[in-house]
Amino acid sequence: MTTLLDRVKARLRPLVHGRRARARARALARSAPHLDQAALRAQLAALPIPQGTIVLVHSALKSLGYVEGGANAVVAALIETIVTWRGGTLMLPCYSIEGGMFATLAAGRPFDARTTPSNLGAIPEAFRRHPGVLRSCHPTHSFAAIGPAAAWLLDGAATATTSFGADTPLARLREAPSQLLGLGSDIGHVTYYHCLEDLEDFPIDVYAPELFTLTCTDRLGEVHRMTLRGHAPGVLQARRIDHPTQTALRALFQAALEREAGLSWHRVGTAACWLVDGPAMYRTIADLLAQGQTIYGSVHSSPRSSP
Repeated sequence: MTTLLDRVKARLRPLVHGRRARARARALARSAPHLDQAALRAQLAALPIPQGTIVLVHSALKSLGYVEGGANAVVAALIETIVTWRGGTLMLPCYSIEGGMFATLAAGRPFDARTTPSNLGAIPEAFRRHPGVLRSCHPTHSFAAIGPAAAWLLDGAATATTSFGADTPLARLREAPSQLLGLGSDIGHVTYYHCLEDLEDFPIDVYAPELFTLTCTDRLGEVHRMTLRGHAPGVLQARRIDHPTQTALRALFQAALEREAGLSWHRVGTAACWLVDGPAMYRTIADLLAQGQTIYGSVHSSPRSSP
């Protein structure tokens, strides 16, 4: 039973969190190196991104230092340097996951590409709200894009039968000139890896058996009933490439991507940033899979059945 004290705490919690966030922002503004908009645009323009390509950006605002103008300034600079200057298409993940993929699907909350906020960070949420940006229809792993290829990237998601397979935004990165850019984001936190689980004969069962059907509304207001499976709760969690302990696994994938896919390293603000060709990255991780190496470790030490 909810008590009066519980209700008061619930009302105060956003205010407390807001004050703490503002206090952290003030502390960062005082202590971190400043990156103004002109310098940000110049550093993004200097990245070796080809003309007319699709660029998927994973980002971490705080890693860049103190950016004057915050997340909105980063979004404006990305659009200017990738879409306006290079004629390319910019795409960012705008996920709306609470408690993991399985838990979000199990909760059954309706998704609306026009209004459901992203909780992936300040830059994706600012990008979602930016005028002219389109968003795919998916209850956990939606993407937003702007540029010539935006609609092609996004519009298959509502009728795709998997989250990362054929017709999804991630899978389409294999089919066109594309780059993945990490702005201070770790090489382990790359959702593109999961495409193998839906497109290849993946040797480890990572999905829970349950099917969830959710109501999802696309960017044009059309309602879809999407039936999806989620990653099993805790599935090989401690062994996956994004787990803090898996430094050796991240190093293995990084070395392979540097050697085979031309992964290169750069700096934007105070952040170490990486850039890699999309189709070449897919070929590299598919080759690793053929050799028995996955983002969950070696298949020789991972059971095929669900953990």
